[in-house]
Amino acid sequence: MTPSITVSDPKAIRALAHPTRLALLEILGGEGSATATRCAELSGQSVTSCSFHLRTLARFGFIEAVPGEGRQKPWRLASLRQQIAIDAVAGAGGDASKAAGDAFDEFFLSHEFARIRAWLQRRGEESEAWRRASLMSGATAWLTPEELAEINAEVDA
Repeated sequence: MTPSITVSDPKAIRALAHPTRLALLEILGGEGSATATRCAELSGQSVTSCSFHLRTLARFGFIEAVPGEGRQKPWRLASLRQQIAIDAVAGAGGDASKAAGDAFDEFFLSHEFARIRAWLQRRGEESEAWRRASLMSGATAWLTPEELAEINAEVDA
């Protein structure tokens, strides 16, 4: 497994902009590896749907097959982090890349906000340790591009 992959292909970016596929990536991140059957149990989708979306994610290099026993075909993340190449979607890759990047940005932000809202709704059910450890804050930091790149590298490490 590689630590990080950078995605710049508009087709791959569009492949990520699907709720089932993001859910499957989250499941694989949490489980380590999982079959389509296990993904279906955890996502509420059908096995057929999960299998299709897992193969799509594999085709674009986001996940990879893990050797399994018998007919079992487990999958795992190909990398711990997927990055969208901003320069590729901000116009350098043409109109198709920009449109794919813009659509993904909107989709991804909506997805992440939904996750935050879900946490807010269930946080009372979490342990006191989790409630104390979690927080929301806002801040402004004035950084050079180099300083921001350094912070991103530290987060990746």
